[in-house]
Amino acid sequence: MAELDWEEVTCLSPENIVGNRMSYVPQVDNVFLCLTIHKNPEMGAFIRTGNCWNKLQEKYELFAILIERKTTKVGKLPGWQRQMMAVGRTQMLDPTVLLLDEPSACLAPILVGMIFENIVDIKPPGSPVCSSNRVP
Repeated sequence: MAELDWEEVTCLSPENIVGNRMSYVPQVDNVFLCLTIHKNPEMGAFIRTGNCWNKLQEKYELFAILIERKTTKVGKLPGWQRQMMAVGRTQMLDPTVLLLDEPSACLAPILVGMIFENIVDIKPPGSPVCSSNRVP
C-alpha cells in the first residue's frame, strides 16, 4: 500500500497520481525532442487549470541556462540540459513527491554536481531529500 498526502494511491491511474502531485522523471526518453525548450514545460502543465505563464517564468529562473535558448528544439540540447529540461517540466505541477530515475546517468562528473544543485534548488525549504543511491 502506498499513500501520498494520506491518500491511497496504489491503484490510481497515472493521471490521478499526477493529479495528486506526484511526478516522475524517467532515466531515458524524458523530454519531447521535437518540441522547443519553451513548449516542453507546457506539456508538464497539461492538467493544470488556468494560465501557466507565471509558473513557466518561475521554472526559467531555476534553469536560467535554458532561457536564452527557449526557441531551440530540445533534441538539439546536450544530455545534461535535456535532464534539466525534464526536471523543470515536472515542476510545472508543483509536485509533493518527485521521483528521479538516475538523474546523473551518462553525465560527466562536473555536470552531475550542476544537476544536483538544481534538484536541491527546486526542493521546498525544510522538505527531505531521499535517495536510494548515494549522491556523488
